[in-house]
Amino acid sequence: MPIFGQTPKQQQQQRVFETSSGQAVAQQQNAGQYQQQSSHSQQQRHPKSEMLRGRGLGRKRQDVIVVAPAVTPEKTYTYREVYERLQHTSLQEENKAKVRRGYRTRNDELKLTLSRDTDAGTLLVRVQEALGDCGTARLVTEMSEVLLKHVDMLATEEDVRKALCLVMETEAITCTVTIWEQRDGLQRVRVRLPRGAAEHIIGRQLKVGYTMCTVAAAPKPSDALRRCYRCQDHVPE
Repeated sequence: MPIFGQTPKQQQQQRVFETSSGQAVAQQQNAGQYQQQSSHSQQQRHPKSEMLRGRGLGRKRQDVIVVAPAVTPEKTYTYREVYERLQHTSLQEENKAKVRRGYRTRNDELKLTLSRDTDAGTLLVRVQEALGDCGTARLVTEMSEVLLKHVDMLATEEDVRKALCLVMETEAITCTVTIWEQRDGLQRVRVRLPRGAAEHIIGRQLKVGYTMCTVAAAPKPSDALRRCYRCQDHVPE
């Protein structure tokens, strides 16, 4: 508000000062509201997504089934014959729909790209059953590792696999199980399995033997523990 007795120039400077002060206050209020909203949204983030984001995991790659044609004394199969065998066998239509495309690799093998929401482990079993003796199928998928602590001392690898299949609601799962015993007699289990399955079971409870175990993401090895695949020597920093 202009003060009585001010010159027109002084009144104009007073109005400019009041306008700039009001804008600064409004900017501070907007900044405070933005900080509150961002902190609230960070608190609402799912802990699993936070963990996966912290580990630097991007979008999951599509799973692939590679079929190596069989070579028998009677006949040498080709990738095309293997593909025709899959298309004209008793493989269910719902399983055929999960295969997006098939093409030949440089090794004359058949490569089948699967849909992203496909249970690759179960489909691999179905494909191998449909192939019979004309080829051998294997699964190529992005892998991840999970950790189980305080597992029952009598639990075996088969018990861990059954528990994983139960929580995944599937008949078979492709994984590698490593078990080692701790000083108190309990066991620790490290499971290497497809990334999609790992993301599904992280944070869930598994009953292995007489113990209930929480599935946790396995920590990545530190740079000091990395070794060269050729000479098994430590990688220099």
